[in-house]
Amino acid sequence: MRSLAILLFFCSVSVAGELLPYSPSEILQKVESKEAVEGGGPSLAGSGLGTSTYCWKLTDDHYVFFLLRDGKSFSEYREEHRKSGRYMSIREVFLTVPEREKKDDHLKLARTYICRETRYIWFEDVWVGEDRQYKRYVTDAKGQVQQESGWSSQYILRQTLTIRIRPAMLSHEKEYYVEVLRPASCGYEPDFKEPDQDGAYFIDRQKVIDNQCAVRVEWSVQAPKSLIRVSERIPNPKEDATPFLIRTKPVFSRSVMWTGNLPLHYNWETP
Repeated sequence: MRSLAILLFFCSVSVAGELLPYSPSEILQKVESKEAVEGGGPSLAGSGLGTSTYCWKLTDDHYVFFLLRDGKSFSEYREEHRKSGRYMSIREVFLTVPEREKKDDHLKLARTYICRETRYIWFEDVWVGEDRQYKRYVTDAKGQVQQESGWSSQYILRQTLTIRIRPAMLSHEKEYYVEVLRPASCGYEPDFKEPDQDGAYFIDRQKVIDNQCAVRVEWSVQAPKSLIRVSERIPNPKEDATPFLIRTKPVFSRSVMWTGNLPLHYNWETP
């Protein structure tokens, strides 16, 4: 027990002077030399207007994606390890959500990062969950770590679930979708990705056909519940900058607590 206590102590204390794995100058050098090629990567946390992604391929199973903001690097990256095309682990380091909104002058002084390490869990050929670990870093302008927090854990489970809706609840003249959301379940998760106004994260949306659809459900051990929402498709505005997006409005929803083994089917009998 004493050894475990000592280990936990050293995992949570700050370690000043360490550097983030990839410095801004190193990232920009790989970009300028074309060693890291623009595009071709996943949607990175904190990406959006003014950001660009560059892929550095080390092997067929090892990739690093760098994020630049207005052509500048703040040591943000996503590093993937795969095996036979499957994700095995991912390490991501990005500015926290509040830091991303700061002006460049403020980022010259000190920066706060969120690190998320994800280990993927497979059952035979099925991806069934993730073990996630979060940690915050505070660095100076040179990228030296001045303070770091202890790890915060999050265990995510996944499954495909068929939702069956009683026909009398739906109109034959309208198009419906089932949407699945998951509440934030880890104190550091909102630093990594901002939730919606209800404090939840979008997981999946599928079209209802013959009063049913199969959706991906995701929940955490810390908060084993999902928000399941039936929405009706609405017309896109006449002058729509994103006409390819499907727009919906909620019709009815419910919060479902998952206990024990998750069923393969969920019957929705009342609004």
